[in-house]
Order: sequence, then C-alpha cells, then structure tokens
Amino acid sequence: MGTWQTLDVRGAEAERRAHEIVAEALDAGARFLDSSPMYGEAERVLGEGLRERRDEATVATKVWTPDDAEGRAPGGAARCAVTAGRVEL
Repeated sequence: MGTWQTLDVRGAEAERRAHEIVAEALDAGARFLDSSPMYGEAERVLGEGLRERRDEATVATKVWTPDDAEGRAPGGAARCAVTAGRVEL
C-alpha cells in the first residue's frame, strides 16, 4: 500500500480515518507499506496507525537528504517517523 495520497492528512478526523485505513489494509492482507519523508505527514500517520500492529507490516521508505554521505550513514533511513524507527526496506 502506498501512503502518499492516502495518509498525507492533517486534522484529528482525517487522521482517525487514515488510521482506520491502515487497519483495514492490514485486515485485508496488505503487508507491504511504502512511505517517504517527501509524502508530508504520511510517515508519521503510518507509524501512529500501525502502533500495536507494527509487526504485521513490512515498511519501506526512501532516504531523502541533499547529502549523499548523510543518506549512507548508519541510521540514515531511521530518521523516518515510522513506529520504533524500524524500516525493513
């Protein structure tokens, strides 16, 4: 599941619905969730939506930095806001 247009939301009601969408996707069998720091609020909303179900998903993100060395540094990808700083891909 891509997260850009689905989870880049603002406001309590929109975020509540986005969290429901994450749960519905997991319930339907989605296991690969893709996000990026370029997607506005999507990574944060995804992390909050996964919470106790984090182990059910494989999360991919992109390293978004103007500095190649920073992107290659240990933990470069872990700067994302996904729950527990854990990104599989």
